[in-house]
Amino acid sequence: MTQIGIRTEAVEDGATLAENASRKAHHVAKSFVHGWVMAVALLPETAGESVSSLVEKLKTMPPQAQWRTFNVAIAVISPDGEEWSYEGQMRGTLVGESLCISYHGPLFNDVYKLLAEFRS
Repeated sequence: MTQIGIRTEAVEDGATLAENASRKAHHVAKSFVHGWVMAVALLPETAGESVSSLVEKLKTMPPQAQWRTFNVAIAVISPDGEEWSYEGQMRGTLVGESLCISYHGPLFNDVYKLLAEFRS
């Protein structure tokens, strides 16, 4: 979160991915007076594997073998505090030292539709 000027990390101690995405979104929203906030929480599809352990494993693999499926929850908070959440699966890979998920597909289509409705 330091890339966007937030010096502390959100506490991800929720019982579900959706709760963790919501906590991240609220954490970011505290730093902004106006605007939309979207946060993503993800877990590798492989049971018992953490994101950090997966990143370490992916570093040893060739790029074409690094793509993985993740269980994902997205929380979106409007400027007036209304919240929506979405859950699904996405593909992701290692980019440099960070994990990068693809912001395309059915899960993000719902989010994009929601944001488009409010922009019009």
